[in-house]
Amino acid sequence: MSERIGVDTNVLLRGLLGDDGGQLARATRILETEPSTEVFVNCVVLAELFWNLRAVENVPRARIVEALEGLLSTQGFAFENETAVEAALRDYRDGLGDFSDRLIARINEAHGASQTFTFDRKAARHPPLALVP
Repeated sequence: MSERIGVDTNVLLRGLLGDDGGQLARATRILETEPSTEVFVNCVVLAELFWNLRAVENVPRARIVEALEGLLSTQGFAFENETAVEAALRDYRDGLGDFSDRLIARINEAHGASQTFTFDRKAARHPPLALVP
């Protein structure tokens, strides 16, 4: 790759949802770049993307998993902490809480944290997340 570009959440949302014709065409031009260009997606963008799909657009879990798996397998895309993202997506697909909570835990785990403490009782049901004692 000779160039790397980053994208914000709203560019990915337009590409996935196709809900705004004018913005969709512009987002598509960015997302379908030249083979020499790599599209970089950071973890904040993925967490926001998940939140928008789930909370704003009410997209079912299976469709969110499908969308995120599709992004991860798209040629020319690169992801921050890709191993942690893949683990968080597996957790989410398996019903182990919200993707964002799992992503936080998996990133922390990748950086040597044995546990991630939270006040979220539902999230803490699934290690390495744990309730604050």
